[in-house]
Amino acid sequence: MGNKDSAGNRVALTDSPARPKKRRKKAKGRIIVMVLMVLLLVASVLFMVLMGRYVYKQIFSGNGEAPESVDLSPYEHTAQRDQDKVSYYVLGVLGKEDTSAMASLTLICHDKRDNQLRMMQIPPSTYIDNEAIWGTVHTAGLTFGQPRDYDWCDLCKQRLSENQIQNGKHLTCGTAVSKRTGSAVLSLMSVFNDQLGMPVDHYFLVPQQALVKLINLMDDVMITLDSEIKVGELTYSKGDQIVDGEAALYYMTHADKPGVQGEIQLLERQRSVMASVLERVLSLDAAAYNEDTLRPLQRGSTPIRTDLPPDDLIAFVLQMQSLKTDRMLVYTMPGAIVTKSAMQYYSADREGLLQLFNQSFNPVTKMTLSDLRIPELSDISTEPAEYKLLSEYLPREAK
Repeated sequence: MGNKDSAGNRVALTDSPARPKKRRKKAKGRIIVMVLMVLLLVASVLFMVLMGRYVYKQIFSGNGEAPESVDLSPYEHTAQRDQDKVSYYVLGVLGKEDTSAMASLTLICHDKRDNQLRMMQIPPSTYIDNEAIWGTVHTAGLTFGQPRDYDWCDLCKQRLSENQIQNGKHLTCGTAVSKRTGSAVLSLMSVFNDQLGMPVDHYFLVPQQALVKLINLMDDVMITLDSEIKVGELTYSKGDQIVDGEAALYYMTHADKPGVQGEIQLLERQRSVMASVLERVLSLDAAAYNEDTLRPLQRGSTPIRTDLPPDDLIAFVLQMQSLKTDRMLVYTMPGAIVTKSAMQYYSADREGLLQLFNQSFNPVTKMTLSDLRIPELSDISTEPAEYKLLSEYLPREAK
């Protein structure tokens, strides 16, 4: 017989189930949407609860005062408001071995208002004393080669000092404190931030073989030698001599006297090498940096360790070409050789250091003695810090 409609037309039996299937699909879609909305609502509530808890701790933790601002940078830089007036750099030559004391260490202030560089050499045996940061390391030169593990907040992405921790948690946010493997760079930067109260904007830490390679890539340099030296099979007489990288490195790292006295003797030699290398580097053009010197060096096995990638390093050196060695002043950190526990150290003269910083290294702000945390091993009173122009250490023929 078949099914017929009211008009007598035959209707196929397969037509009738179509409408119930559509209703079932719509119902299933509504269920999925509702489940997703519920999950989204739960996630939103959890997010609000967690953020509310964090904000509450930020505001009401500690003594009821607003918490300190979170600094996401690994070490202290020049305040943004002053960056067009002054910048600070750390220049150093690393030790022979990874764990050795540094061969040289220099703080550089770039006074941008008069376009002048002022440098302060820091003897590697300079005494520091903050076991919370360095453990058993007591000299500035060893902080890079022997860094200590440090406390860290995973939430704030911040290195923590002792007074920021209570019951194993960060006072600001309540997060459990974790340990991080010591960073050689951060340990060294702490000498400047923590002990000297100075910011650091860029650092340039030169492995000894990187210095050798740089000088050789520039086809040697001329240095005024204060005495005859023998390097390998070559002997260089006292006076103005053209030397390769190995000879320059030997001259600035080998002293006639042992211990701290030898370090003090080497400061003069290091100034001679620094003057000649800087004079040569700043005389090159962009093509030489890219093709012959800086870029090949940074791509090699012993690059300069710096916070600047190769392109930025080259741009930085190009910007510094307006500076000349006869506008660069060099000081030695005020202090004296002192014996402590049968060991000799170079101890800072805090008053003298404060005077030097305020006269020549703080063109924007002034420091007080409380800003200096570097210890003084005895009652030291040194003469006012003397300076020389870096150009005075250049060979006569190179001036």
